[in-house]
Amino acid sequence: MEWEQWNKLKCNCLNSSLEECSNCDNIHDCIKYQSWFVKVPYFIIDQLQTKVKPASFRVFLYLNRKANFNSKHDHFGMCWVNYKEISDVTGVSCDNMRTYIKELKDKGFIKHVQSTQKIGYSKFVNTNTFTICWMKNLEQLKQLELELPA
Repeated sequence: MEWEQWNKLKCNCLNSSLEECSNCDNIHDCIKYQSWFVKVPYFIIDQLQTKVKPASFRVFLYLNRKANFNSKHDHFGMCWVNYKEISDVTGVSCDNMRTYIKELKDKGFIKHVQSTQKIGYSKFVNTNTFTICWMKNLEQLKQLELELPA
């Protein structure tokens, strides 16, 4: 089974027991894809829950899920996603998305750059580039630690 198929599989794993999982036809795929998690430090979650609206928190978690966690990659901590996709996955209204993005940006949890590109004579496409700030900051701290004398 491919990742997309597994991701769409509506498993009731939160309400089932391990015995039920062991009898599942998809158990091998489930184990294979267990590495697909978003790891957000507790202190970020604790800060965010008290500083932003619940809808902004959901948007933030989704942006973290989409961001590149590979620190060796040029796009580390970044993702490109449109408001409709965020809305479809999080259930947060597209009409208010700008408000939630602005809140996250103003509090320093993300950076957001929106650019418009003209395609053809009359079609325009918006591109949203999000950078998850805590990822970048932690990576810089790791680099600093390596440079400090022991």
